[in-house]
Amino acid sequence: MGRFSFTVEGVDGVDPDEIARESVTEDPLFEPKVVEILRDYLQPDSSTSLIQATHSLVKLLPEPPEPRGWTNELSSLFVFGILAPFAAEGLEETPIPECAQHWVNVNAFYALLEQLGGGNMEHFCLWTMREAFRTSSPSSLGEAVFSCHIANAAQWIIHSGQALFHIVRFPEKTSDTPGAEQLDLDNWRLWKNGFKEAGKMEHGIKDESKQLAVKAADLMDVLERTML
Repeated sequence: MGRFSFTVEGVDGVDPDEIARESVTEDPLFEPKVVEILRDYLQPDSSTSLIQATHSLVKLLPEPPEPRGWTNELSSLFVFGILAPFAAEGLEETPIPECAQHWVNVNAFYALLEQLGGGNMEHFCLWTMREAFRTSSPSSLGEAVFSCHIANAAQWIIHSGQALFHIVRFPEKTSDTPGAEQLDLDNWRLWKNGFKEAGKMEHGIKDESKQLAVKAADLMDVLERTML
């Protein structure tokens, strides 16, 4: 499979001097460096691991003026708004396997950023969990799509379960919209039950996603017992 190609507005094709003038950090090449790290990691044949890419991004960040003081800068970086729809290409009723795995990798990447304190990524978690457990029934989605949704959701628990449960224990509003979903104990337990049900399914889910569901549910149980 060839390399994925995508263009980042405001970086690709823009004069370096203009990027330097508009840079939000002391490093005038901060934005191009971020894009290149992500572009390399997201290639199907990339030798860069998830952890290597994440640490490379975090190392680029300026020293925070206060705890988590720079996280809004990273989480608001427009490139994340481009990666999500790009990664979702092919996730229709019959997703292309390579694209499905790419989308799982993106969720794992976001989740690890959340665990490392490199960005406020809870909205991505809520959207992913909603797709897995609230949007449609497994039978209406089909095995390939449902399996991908479960695998996506599991990445958040496996890679950032501890950070997420800390938010559950000490909640902050994740949206100012009345009635919007929040990262709270009710949703946490709804997701945990959803993973448990997926882990018990005999049909309609791929084995790898089923194993991830069991792993996520077990980890959620452990986090509840030890952190509540």
